[in-house]
Amino acid sequence: MPVISSSSTILVTGGTGFIGAWVITVLLQRGNTVKAIVRSEVKGLALRRSLFQDKRNEGKEALFDVVVIEDLTKDRAFDATIIGVDGILHLASPLSIDATSEPEEIIGSAVNLTLAVLKSALRQSQSGDHTLKRVVITSNGAAVYTPNPSEPTTFSEKDWNDASIAVVQEQGRDASLMDKYRASKVKAERAAWDFYNNHRGEIKWDMAVLNPPFVTGPAFQAPASPADLPSTLKMWYNLVVVPGEKARPAVLANAGWVDVRDLAEAHVRALEIQEAGSERIIVSEGVYIFQEWLDIANKVKPEGYKKELPKGLPELTAGIITYNLKYDTSKASRVLNIRYRTKEETTRDILEWVAERGW
Repeated sequence: MPVISSSSTILVTGGTGFIGAWVITVLLQRGNTVKAIVRSEVKGLALRRSLFQDKRNEGKEALFDVVVIEDLTKDRAFDATIIGVDGILHLASPLSIDATSEPEEIIGSAVNLTLAVLKSALRQSQSGDHTLKRVVITSNGAAVYTPNPSEPTTFSEKDWNDASIAVVQEQGRDASLMDKYRASKVKAERAAWDFYNNHRGEIKWDMAVLNPPFVTGPAFQAPASPADLPSTLKMWYNLVVVPGEKARPAVLANAGWVDVRDLAEAHVRALEIQEAGSERIIVSEGVYIFQEWLDIANKVKPEGYKKELPKGLPELTAGIITYNLKYDTSKASRVLNIRYRTKEETTRDILEWVAERGW
């Protein structure tokens, strides 16, 4: 029996993001009512416009609403919004950070945002208005893997990235932005599990956490220019589409990946499927080095796409590729049963999406 079925009311934080708009679309296709948290009226209007200019959401306007909460970390920020909600998909991340940000600022914002949602969910359990059945939190593969393993290593849901925590503790503000980011993901997810486990006797809902790695695919929204692309798609675009010399470290970078549309489906299934409750789940199609994306883009370039694509260093993929980082994705296969898009499918779809915009 599903935990959340069609016609349920789902609260989505981070709905204006790269993943969020696709998640909302999947929910609407299922017949769910969606309440999307946004930080301003302007962002809410932009989200509504992008959702309902798309034919996939035609006729679904009555199922969608936005709620403006300017400060998502404020105490009791979500209390009123959670009333009457059957499920929560928490995708929101702290506002943008940069290399000069203090680690405490980055980590504290991530932890406080996650706990703000869970504290409001706990209060709903303690009230007479209890309807909530499940909370799904978006973490990251960065909370799982140890960066740059020296030998081939397969990471599973049992693993935690303690290495980045140690780097930040040792280097403080001088730690790299990526280590600060990774540490924030570890701390926020651990805080969520600690809260959940400490309040098991009080809550009337359960929790699941998804750990996706690098996310790419066509954006749901229509950015004005490549400069406005979501960060991970922009990285893909700049390495695969933009002409120029491709540095060896960039095309060699080894990581996991998932198509944004498959990740959106995984979020909704994590709400629906009973067995996902209390589980940490890595959602990844597989792994790559960036040179593979370059090779595939040149192979599957859509007919009519006139621009020359970079070749990179194809000699890197001429033989056997050694991946030092891999994920055990058996839990996602067993519990969520996702049919992932291949690198070829995702590449072709991104290039077609780019061509439509004349980029």
